[in-house]
Amino acid sequence: MRMRASTVIHRSREALFACVTTVTFLEQWVAPFHVGTYSASNEHGYLERRHTMQIPPVRQISPGTIGKGTTFRQMDGSNSHPQEATIEVTEYEWPVVFSLTVTSEHVISQTKLIFATAPDGTTLTLIQDSQFSSWPLRMLAFMIALQAKKRKASYMRRLQEYLEGQC
Repeated sequence: MRMRASTVIHRSREALFACVTTVTFLEQWVAPFHVGTYSASNEHGYLERRHTMQIPPVRQISPGTIGKGTTFRQMDGSNSHPQEATIEVTEYEWPVVFSLTVTSEHVISQTKLIFATAPDGTTLTLIQDSQFSSWPLRMLAFMIALQAKKRKASYMRRLQEYLEGQC
C-alpha cells in the first residue's frame, strides 16, 4: 500500500527538518503503537464517554545523534500479547530528506519526508509504503488502502497544523 501527498508548511525547511528529526515527532506521527482507552461515567446524571490516548515511549537504542542508521524501539504492553516496533533512519540528508523504516510484527512501513523550499515556506512531500506480513492483513489490504485514500487529506491537514504549531 503506497501513499504520496504534499502540503505547504509555513516554516523554513531547516526548522521543519529539525522538528521532524526528534523523538517527539516520531512518537506522535511515525510510531505504530497508540493505545486508546474508553471510559463511561454517569457522574453528572447522564452518560458521559471519555477517550484517552496514550503513546508508549520511543527510545533511541543506538548511540550518537540522529542520522542514517540510528535506531529506536517502541514497546506496547497494553494487551496480553506485548508488541515491539523498531524504527530505523534509512536516509538523512539535512535539510532535504528524512526516511525511516518501521518494522513491527505485522507491518513493515517506509516513510520518506522530502523538504523543498517554496515561496510561502516549505513543500513537504510524504511518501509511505506499507507491506503487511500477516495473511489476514494482506487479505484486508485493499480495504485498508481505500480507507487510507479517504483519510489522506485530513491526515495531511493535521500534519500541517501540528508542524506549524510545534515547529
